[in-house]
Amino acid sequence: MSSERAWMGFVSALTVPGAMAPLLLCASFGASSVTLRAAPAPAPSNAATPAPAPASSAPIPWNAKTQGQFITCLLQDGKKLWLGTEDQGAWEYDPEASTPWKQFTTDSGLGDNDVYALARDRMGRIWAGHLSHGVSVFNGVSWHNYSVPDGPVGNRIYDIACSPH
Repeated sequence: MSSERAWMGFVSALTVPGAMAPLLLCASFGASSVTLRAAPAPAPSNAATPAPAPASSAPIPWNAKTQGQFITCLLQDGKKLWLGTEDQGAWEYDPEASTPWKQFTTDSGLGDNDVYALARDRMGRIWAGHLSHGVSVFNGVSWHNYSVPDGPVGNRIYDIACSPH
């Protein structure tokens, strides 16, 4: 019997352009790895037709030892996927890039390595909410950090929403 303890949970619902229905991003957590898979979301119980069986998809590679064991939030940005983590900053996954994972930490300008909220505004900027350093905004090139004196009312940001207007 393996000593590795694993659990699986639905992490987030995603809306993918061109998909017939929303997708659920499923995460299986083991002692040393996390496997991310996208599968069709089940139809509501009051739907007239049953939902199709979830189609298997190739896992999105994630190394818990080097990328972090605690994924705290997710954001879909077109074909890209952003993940916030405890202690390992934010990660951008671009399946079309030669190196699909790109990490952002305090060394690259992020305000805090604990990212608990992610959002994308209509200008394409990525907003990251932190455990103890307010909000960081990524414009595609660099991060700008907002703390108590020049930004939100507090340093702990657990949710971010952007106005559609």
